[in-house]
Amino acid sequence: MLLEQLYQFSEHKILYVIWKNFENYQKNLHNPLDCDIYIPKRDSFKAFNLLKKNGWLEVKNPVANYKNITHFYYLSQTGLFHLHIYIGIRTGDSWLKQYYFPLDDFIKNNITIDQQGINLLNNNARTLFYYLRLFIKNSTFVGRFLYSNILAKYRNEFENIHQIKGIESLPYEIKKFYESIYVPRDRLFIPKINQAKDKIKHLKKYLIVNENTIFLRQILNFFHRLINKIIFKTSKRLLVKPPIIVFQGSDGCGKSTLVNKTYEILSELIPVKKTHLGKPFIGFYPLKKIYKDNPNKTQTYEPNKEKYILLKVIKSLFLGLFRLISTYIHLVYSILGVMIISDRWPSSEPSTMDGPKLYNSENSFLIKSLNNVVLYIYRLIPKADLIIFLETDIKFILERNKARMNPEPEKYILLRYRNSKNSKPKGKKIIFYKNDKFLDEAVQDCLKEICIQINKGM
Repeated sequence: MLLEQLYQFSEHKILYVIWKNFENYQKNLHNPLDCDIYIPKRDSFKAFNLLKKNGWLEVKNPVANYKNITHFYYLSQTGLFHLHIYIGIRTGDSWLKQYYFPLDDFIKNNITIDQQGINLLNNNARTLFYYLRLFIKNSTFVGRFLYSNILAKYRNEFENIHQIKGIESLPYEIKKFYESIYVPRDRLFIPKINQAKDKIKHLKKYLIVNENTIFLRQILNFFHRLINKIIFKTSKRLLVKPPIIVFQGSDGCGKSTLVNKTYEILSELIPVKKTHLGKPFIGFYPLKKIYKDNPNKTQTYEPNKEKYILLKVIKSLFLGLFRLISTYIHLVYSILGVMIISDRWPSSEPSTMDGPKLYNSENSFLIKSLNNVVLYIYRLIPKADLIIFLETDIKFILERNKARMNPEPEKYILLRYRNSKNSKPKGKKIIFYKNDKFLDEAVQDCLKEICIQINKGM
């Protein structure tokens, strides 16, 4: 999957180079899950649009949100494919990335193409970046500490360094830096802080933060990460308000399975909460305990008896009220940065699946009034951002029902199927999906569609 997307860059003549995680790319050549790539700023808009149209999701890391560094993920049941994209060369210690180097032309002249047709940095370019990171990362106490923790990674890079050719093509300050350093080739060399500071003085022109604030920024970043890890525990975040995604359709069409699968995959990347707002009511646990409903109770459809009408209307009113409260609770979750994946969502259409249930009584003003209250409650329910309406042939639904441990009466399934056809869930956007595919394919289709819609801004 990752390589297929990289080929897309090549087809559209966008320059990209895998410039870090090179060993990871080589070890997982046929299906790498994680690649760091470089894209010139002039091509970034085209590249990002290409990724988004193909279902890649752009996210940010709340504790390492750097300008000119972007994270894209492709969600799949085989893994999360990650592209760590550098718009130009930004580097530095792991908590700041405080340097930005104008090296587009140097990179363009120092690439090699592997057997997959992917552009890679040649040894000349990789050596230069090794030297830059070696001295920059060891020029502060914090940077040196972070560097020592991932020394094994740089040890692999050390094995491939050599004399840089064509240094005359480098910017003057970077050329002076290279000419001033000495690194023995027979052992892994880690410069002392004073040595590193002395050498990187040539690179001050490329600092993108105030030099006097570097230590303070490192300390603030440390506390930011510590507080996030202990208290907030946030993972990656969407660039837009997380949407409320709803799977809708008849019983047996695959809603619950798709909700569980998409939740499982999405929750590996971003904060996600799943819910159920159909019947039986499961939407919000405290309310579920109050509103008790037996999902295994056999339903009968006889003409309403007068003495039960009032009780049914009151029960319908409480169901609507609890759905209203639940939907607004989940709306708050969404505003706070949590994506919602819901099995069904209320409709404002009377006598449809998940809509208000109204009961007639010609002689009761109270019942008519309560019916109007129920209608008003459902009108207040907010719209979900995206409804994925699953369409499945009735024969498949009946087969799935028979395969259950406790199958429901066929007439009940048929009635629910007809009701679902008339269901009009409250959604800002509704997409109809023919769910007649194998589960893996359906999950992948739905994940891709969710990501594409998020990229469009819903």
